Amino acid sequence: MTSQIKKLGDYIEQTNIKNTKLEVLNLLGVSIDKKFINSHANTVGTDFSAYKILKKGQFAYCPVTSRNGDKISVALLKECDNCLISSSYIPFRIIDTSQLIPEFLMLLFSNPEFDRYARYNSWGSAREVFSWEELCDTNILVPNYEKQLKIIQGVHLIEKRVNELSIINNILDKEIDTIYKKHFSNKKKTIKLVEKLNPVLGGTPSTENKEYWNGNIGWINSGEINNFRITKPTTYITNKGLQSSSTKLMPRHTVVIAITGATLGQESILLMDCCGNQSVIGIPETEEYPYEYIHPMIKESMFELLKNQTGGAQSHINKDDVKAISIHSVTHSEMLSFIKDVRKIYEYIECNCYEIEELQLLKSRIISSV
Repeated sequence: MTSQIKKLGDYIEQTNIKNTKLEVLNLLGVSIDKKFINSHANTVGTDFSAYKILKKGQFAYCPVTSRNGDKISVALLKECDNCLISSSYIPFRIIDTSQLIPEFLMLLFSNPEFDRYARYNSWGSAREVFSWEELCDTNILVPNYEKQLKIIQGVHLIEKRVNELSIINNILDKEIDTIYKKHFSNKKKTIKLVEKLNPVLGGTPSTENKEYWNGNIGWINSGEINNFRITKPTTYITNKGLQSSSTKLMPRHTVVIAITGATLGQESILLMDCCGNQSVIGIPETEEYPYEYIHPMIKESMFELLKNQTGGAQSHINKDDVKAISIHSVTHSEMLSFIKDVRKIYEYIECNCYEIEELQLLKSRIISSV
């Protein structure tokens, strides 16, 4: 047999290395994206000797799964030789890496089926916990070492290509900003955005009405705006959902801004017709002001927009502030000259984004198959 189903507990064990000598000060946490991130905890006056040391190639997971986006926070440390983790995480390692490769196990943890399994087997009243015992009792299909290695190598090739395309896109994006400044840095902004463009604010159909959801109209939340370009919706709504709420259908190439939440101030471009929630403002292009102008102009204006943010517990940008942005009054020939310099670059970026989407889909299929 090349693969066998066994209990995960046959392969892993907890580690318990205390930072008693204060030799490690790099405190990290684990996100629901299954990555290590810098901890946001207030560590002033903290006794780091009570924290646990995690070494490269080891794992940490948070057993609490309630209010966690239906995901379990688990990650493999690859970025550094060691780090500190708080007592809210359980550190563990693979006993014999010749039987189970750490990166292959991380692929298993990245499978959405594992998240569903962990949530289903989480227990508790005040908070639901996927215990160490439940983790160890998880059945996993373990191919032989050579097959594990081939799967990992295939995923690495995909990730390498995605990274290359992302780097190219970032370089091209900066080139667009340079061209924008070349064309408009000496030209004053003399008119308000609302005089030439029509910003639209999104909305959310009632989640209690099933007739409003799972239709064929794309809909995004503001979290999607963290993406360089938006190639697919968060979910779908029905025509009834569209008509019953304040959301608007925004055409392809609408420039979108996150006006509240964790992505406040982020901007992106829709690569398909789509609606947005109430934390999204869209600025559709016009023949006079194409999206290739709107996009760098919004990026340039973001500092001023964020200076005007309001709110207490959750800051936000007002639609009226977006309307009041000053933009250039340009002649038809001036705009044509600028668009001629940047359109091919935007199209190149768009092609790269579609390739990235296909590669990410292929990666997801590989992960789902292991």
